[in-house]
Amino acid sequence: ASLPSKEVLIGQVLRGLNGPISGLVTVLNGTMKGLVVALNAIAEKEKESA
Repeated sequence: ASLPSKEVLIGQVLRGLNGPISGLVTVLNGTMKGLVVALNAIAEKEKESA
């Protein structure tokens, strides 16, 4: 069996890495949105009590 070219192997590795990285970005994005919502709620509550 012959191995694919160097370019093909690099492409396969990069495609393999893309999935987990995309998943991490999605998780971090959701966490950031949650933080913003929580901070907004705190700011609104403080504004109402002032």
